Formats: sequence, C-alpha cells, structure tokens
Amino acid sequence: MAINNFKPFALDPNANVTSQADWEALPALLSGFTAGKASSAQVNKAIRQASFIAAALAQYTANKSGLDVLDDGDLNGFISKMGTAFGKDFQALDATLSALAGLATGANKLPYFTGNDTAAQTDLTSVGRDIIGKKTIADILTYLGLGAGAPPIGIPFFWPSAAMPNTVMTEWSNMVFLKFNGATFSASAYPKLAQVFPGLTLPEARGEFPRIWDDGRGVDSGRALLSAQMDAIQNITGEVGFIQYFGETHQSGALFAGGAQNITNVAPGGSTRAQSVFFDASRSVRTASETRPRNISFNFLVRAK
Repeated sequence: MAINNFKPFALDPNANVTSQADWEALPALLSGFTAGKASSAQVNKAIRQASFIAAALAQYTANKSGLDVLDDGDLNGFISKMGTAFGKDFQALDATLSALAGLATGANKLPYFTGNDTAAQTDLTSVGRDIIGKKTIADILTYLGLGAGAPPIGIPFFWPSAAMPNTVMTEWSNMVFLKFNGATFSASAYPKLAQVFPGLTLPEARGEFPRIWDDGRGVDSGRALLSAQMDAIQNITGEVGFIQYFGETHQSGALFAGGAQNITNVAPGGSTRAQSVFFDASRSVRTASETRPRNISFNFLVRAK
C-alpha cells in the first residue's frame, strides 16, 4: 500500500477543540487572530480542519495512484500524483467532451458525432427507444415484425405449402399473406401493399412461370412489368420432296411417310406410289398441351400486412 505522510490532527472525540457552533461564531473566523491570545482549543480547531482536508486528499491520491505521498515539500510532484489519482475516477477534459458539452440538452434527443470531435443531436423517437431497449437481435426482429426472417411487405416469394405461412410459423401469426391469384385487395386494409401494387390487383400467377423484366436489354422487348405472355416456341421449318420407287422408304426424326395411294403411269418404267409426309414431335421428345421447362411447383405468395 502506498505511504501517506499527511495525517489529520486532533481526531480523538475528546480532543481539545472548540465546538463547531463556537467556531462559526468566532470573529477571528473572518479576520484571523489579530490581538490577544487565541485559546488552544481555537488553534487546535483551525489546525484540525486544515490537516483533515490535507490528509483526506493525500490519502485519496495515494490510494488511487498507488504512489507514495510524502511530506517532502515537492509541490509539483504531489500535483502530478493527484492528477494521476483523479484520472482513475474522472475523464480529463478534452475536445471530445467539449463537443458533447456544447450540445443543448433537451427531451428525446440523441447525441452523435458528425466528425472528429464534432457532435450534433437527433430526435430519439419512441420506436428508437423501444429498439434500443431490446436485449437481442431476435427481440428486435420480432418487434419489427421480421421474426424468423419474415419477408418484407410487398416482396413476392415462393412457399412450399398450401397452408398460409402465418398458420405454420407462430412468429408470423399476426401477419397476413395473399396469393398471386388475380384477386383485388383493399388499400385501406393493406396500405403498404398498395404502395407496391397501386392497381390494387395481384397478378394471376397460378400455373405460370416468372420471367425477369427485360428492362431495355432487348431479349424480351416491349414488355411491361407484371404483363402476361402466352406460351410459344421458336418456329420449326423444313422441306420434303420425294418420289418413292419400288416401295422403298427413308424416314427419320419427327418426319415420317404414310397414307399410301397406288397411282399408275406416274413415272416411266411402271407404277409408283405417292405418300403423305407427317410431322409428330412426340416421336422424338416429350410433349404436352403447353411448352414448358422442367419445374417444381410452389405456392407464390406476398406478405400483405
């Protein structure tokens, strides 16, 4: 433990010191002792008050700084040790504190730094206080209605169930989800969704494939956002010309011969047989009532509230 040479004087409860009331009423308290003799009790009172404060300050300095405080007359050394001691409990005044001190106080204000040692204030709203008061990120997400990663209002997303998400995820129980089924909705009931779909109608997307907007690229020109497009395939063209002799036939792929008719004297040397040419893509590829890629079926939803 650090040494402190400065000790308080006359600390005993029965010490010969004048009472506090007599001390405060003493004329010499203002003028000092000027004539006559001061009583020892009065002198002891003056010494005790000065030594008590000196001893307390010296002990604080020794305790906080861990340095010896010696009665060696080194005033500057003591001041340095006292500064070290105060630095343990108090932040030294600097440009940063001065910047904060220069801000006007007021209710619901939050200070922030705009640069190096420059500060300003912004309003602290009730929402801001609520968020600051949350203990975990999960609590903040729940407060914002984003618990368990809930999608923002108006963002389309695929969902792997016929049951609505708010009936599956307990964290989303207070939310509302709608299907992209061509139905209209109310702007008063779903005001945020109305900002995303101002026409108040969700596109009919059941059984459809989404396609990213061309946006001037030139691959799918002339399309407006949310516009529908019918199915189509690139054009298939070809040409077949033949005369079949002696019943011989050559065919491949989707083209094949059929529908024979016997016709005589069509060509020199005897009879020939003309046939029809048929095209059937199912002889080469899978076919259906629509043109489609391989796919997996999902429910297509949007969060409305």
